[in-house]
Amino acid sequence: MSKFLKKNKILVLSVGMIALFLHVIFFQSINSIMILPFLFYWIVIGIFYKLDERYFFGIAIFFLVLSIPPFLLGHIVLAERLSVWEFLFLILGLWQWFIFDIILPKIKKIV
Repeated sequence: MSKFLKKNKILVLSVGMIALFLHVIFFQSINSIMILPFLFYWIVIGIFYKLDERYFFGIAIFFLVLSIPPFLLGHIVLAERLSVWEFLFLILGLWQWFIFDIILPKIKKIV
């Protein structure tokens, strides 16, 4: 699986982004059962590709910017879905930063 992911990096990332936008645009409710597989997908991408946390923070800022116009135009449901994804990518970025920049270096120093 690791070889497949390394070989098809652009394909894997684009499938994740397309699935994310399809979820935001076409599904009417925010269902946590639907969000969990996408969240797991992005955690796996972060681990396998060793993505820097700034990518997750960048995606979160992108969703923040995207959530402002629907809110101002009165499309509250769409703005809410975008802000949920913004929050999740902020959490992913913090998780990535915490694990790879704080915990793992301390473990390597001990061992």
